Amino acid sequence: MQLFFPVRGRFYYQSPLGLIVNLIMGWWSMYPPFFATGKNPLRDKRAFDAYSMRLLSELCRNGAGNVIGFHPEGTRNKSGDPYSYLPAQPGVGKLIKDAAPQVIPVFIAGLSNNLRRQVLGNWTGGEPIRIHFGPQLDLSEHLAKKDRIRTYKEIADFVMSKIGELGEEDKKVMSNEL
Repeated sequence: MQLFFPVRGRFYYQSPLGLIVNLIMGWWSMYPPFFATGKNPLRDKRAFDAYSMRLLSELCRNGAGNVIGFHPEGTRNKSGDPYSYLPAQPGVGKLIKDAAPQVIPVFIAGLSNNLRRQVLGNWTGGEPIRIHFGPQLDLSEHLAKKDRIRTYKEIADFVMSKIGELGEEDKKVMSNEL
């Protein structure tokens, strides 16, 4: 089994700390990188990002045993509230539409947005990490639709709604433990 976690390349591939984090904490699984930011047209990396998306699609279609972790929001949520979500972005919907992979929604809570605190917590007994897996999603209705950005957004929103349901399950579990 191979793990892939697409990331923003600015940090994980262009800074020494990011390379160390990718190597030591991710075992080089933070791949492929995406670089486009839309902020500076002279540093436009859209061609490379299109390559990264094609690579992910290929890994989904032909990679039995490949696991790809993807934030439907396009980035991680830096809010301290694990039950608040950013809007789903059409990129994950495009990937799902192009590749038609098995999709399993996952909700994760207990990770810190502070790298130092997260690493120290691994050794000092930080907040437990809670992971909830949902059932495989039936996306056949979405996959039958036309190849449009609206379809991609609908797929991303559907996946995000299933993650939100898992978040509600976690909230119930946590309220019962208090």
